[in-house]
Amino acid sequence: MKKISYEEANEKIKNAYSDIIDTLHQYHGLDWKEDPNFKGTPARCSRSILNERCIGMTYRKECTKILSTRFPSEYNGFIIASPITVSSLCPHHLENVTYEVIMGYIPSNNGVIGLSKIGRVIKLVGHSPILQENYVKLLADIFEEELKPEGIGIITRGQHNCMIARGLQQPDVWVTMSEMRGTFRSSPSVKSEFLKLCIKQN
Repeated sequence: MKKISYEEANEKIKNAYSDIIDTLHQYHGLDWKEDPNFKGTPARCSRSILNERCIGMTYRKECTKILSTRFPSEYNGFIIASPITVSSLCPHHLENVTYEVIMGYIPSNNGVIGLSKIGRVIKLVGHSPILQENYVKLLADIFEEELKPEGIGIITRGQHNCMIARGLQQPDVWVTMSEMRGTFRSSPSVKSEFLKLCIKQN
């Protein structure tokens, strides 16, 4: 697929939002151009989608860059960051999904990363239309490949707007998924200790 420029993408998305708003108002017999609250809405929506909500769709190179710096350390225990809150999108309805993510790893002799880098990667990858199932696996893939840790565990809790505002209409439902690699998967005692620490942190 041919890649288009930011300017072309912005114009196409802005026009698409204009068409959606116009169609909705035509269906209801209204004129949205007479309502000052809609002035600039297509342009704002386009900037939001391009600059924020979907900025993580081309995540790989940036994640590698973020995680490339290592710090030497003899520490070989758990490093757990939680909860990291991420605003994402569901690819089925483009509805908002709010995630609370727990990431834990046991470093190898490959060194450790700056703690803020964990949250930066988790938020970057989440800023895209992605299934929760794929999101938790993708995070584990990235951290495992870049850090080469002894073990890694990712837990995601997602509150899906497609279950809140439509369909089931249940505002208090959270969906939990996890991905364990290395010693977090092969050693029951390591996995158990990790989960206990996660409970204490939350």
